[in-house]
Amino acid sequence: MKRVERREFLAKAAATGIGLGLLGAAQPATAQSRGPVLSTNPFTLGVASGSPTPDGFVLWTRLAADPLNGGAMGPDHYPVNWWVGDDPTMTNIVASGTFNAVEQHAHSVHVEVAGLDPDRWYWYVFTIDGHSSPFAKTRTLPAPGSMPSQFRIGQASCQRYTEGEFLAYEDMAGYNLDLVVHLGDYIYETHFSGQPRSFATPWPEPVDLVGYRNTYALYKSDLHLQAAHRRCPWVFTWDDHEVENNYQNLTPVPIGADVTGPAFAARRAAAYQAWWEHMPVRGGPPSGGSITVHDRLGVGDLATIYLLDTRQHRTANPCNLPDHYGPRCAPSYDPATTFLGTAQESWLSAELASSSAVWEVLGSPNVMHEWKLGQTSCGWVANNPEVAALFGIDASNCATFDETLYLHDSWDGYPQARSRLLGQLATSNGDVVVLSGDVHSGWAAHVLADFDDPASPVIGTEFVGPALTSNPQLDQFAAPIMAMNQHLKWAAGRNVGWVFHLLSPNWWGTVFRGTTYPCTASSTLSNQSVWLNVPGLGGAVQWA
Repeated sequence: MKRVERREFLAKAAATGIGLGLLGAAQPATAQSRGPVLSTNPFTLGVASGSPTPDGFVLWTRLAADPLNGGAMGPDHYPVNWWVGDDPTMTNIVASGTFNAVEQHAHSVHVEVAGLDPDRWYWYVFTIDGHSSPFAKTRTLPAPGSMPSQFRIGQASCQRYTEGEFLAYEDMAGYNLDLVVHLGDYIYETHFSGQPRSFATPWPEPVDLVGYRNTYALYKSDLHLQAAHRRCPWVFTWDDHEVENNYQNLTPVPIGADVTGPAFAARRAAAYQAWWEHMPVRGGPPSGGSITVHDRLGVGDLATIYLLDTRQHRTANPCNLPDHYGPRCAPSYDPATTFLGTAQESWLSAELASSSAVWEVLGSPNVMHEWKLGQTSCGWVANNPEVAALFGIDASNCATFDETLYLHDSWDGYPQARSRLLGQLATSNGDVVVLSGDVHSGWAAHVLADFDDPASPVIGTEFVGPALTSNPQLDQFAAPIMAMNQHLKWAAGRNVGWVFHLLSPNWWGTVFRGTTYPCTASSTLSNQSVWLNVPGLGGAVQWA
């Protein structure tokens, strides 16, 4: 993309009569109309686009003169001008307008652009008071009924700021992505000292709106992340660290170790508000402490992408396990338990039934396939001391743990909810691919119609993306976990990175890109594993 300098763009806009009024330079700064004229460029957090449709997308930015200290924009509102062109030089402006950035929403900007052509690239920029944001590009989705020859997706999750450089986003630049699917843990509420990137003083854990806003600003200040947002549209769901580690609905975890009741509800509401303020998503801010996150995107008739919210509406841990590892209990099998909430379950069921896409793609923050963690008999513990230690099993008292262990913070803790979903997926019209994250390691697995029956049909493939930076924790446990779960086909427990997917009507290709943890400025990402799937095959096969 040709770089268009700010002065050139401002001059072009004035010469073509698009309007100095829109540029903000001719708008008087009065107490009644807006805040003071800005002397410094407020676009410190970059720009982003997301929620693409066949005729539009959402454009985002946030005004922040002092981003790590609340933004420092004061109580005033500011008219921010936005421009969309159909070529890199912004010669032909196809849409433009003004958005009022207000203190109530951290002076964030959410522009829902519509009325554009399907399946094409556009370029955009924001301006105010003679300042312009970086120029960026985005795209609309293919029209319903069309069949794109290919579509390129980047999969990312789990990016703790202090645990490494965001080089995966730089690596994505070479793949000409059409879309990035981010599966959660965009921020972390806690940061550890002594990591590749650290602070002079510890970064405070956010518990209120100001704290979460500052944490998002910290992440948005990363130049690799900013550049990746400028290259293509993103879509999002969230996991736990956008609020607090392992929280469930309105229950903090570890259970009883944090604020509960109204105090935690207020914290969650603040976190949800800050998430909305910093993401290019459709719709207004949270209402009553809740917000709709699940979504559907149609890539013509090639693929339907479902973004799932597995945190906000789930039943709290049925077995009340503080560490989320352990055997299932009777409430695990209660049909009333839900991982998505009844409304989201109904929505997904209806969407799957009506879709005719070649590929049915589910974006699940948490691992969907089963991880049986072994019969914890004395013999098993003796033969697997490292795994036993991970799950807190005391070998001297192992007879009391003669049961199969599961990770209850994933779909494994909700077998009834998963069975309902697997039944729907088994009868879907397209081939199923699940994209997930959360566990800080890369995995490829077959999705079975019934995980209690290893001989049941393969109904899809799941690709669990590695963490972008967050410390991998399952390296030494990958082999025994795979031995206990025959549907697991590949694991990389020590790498960080991202996953590239290339979709076509006749095949699906996947490449795990990674480097050994930690990811430093000198790290280089390379191919870790390559997978190929074809419609009707049932599950992907490892190609390299």
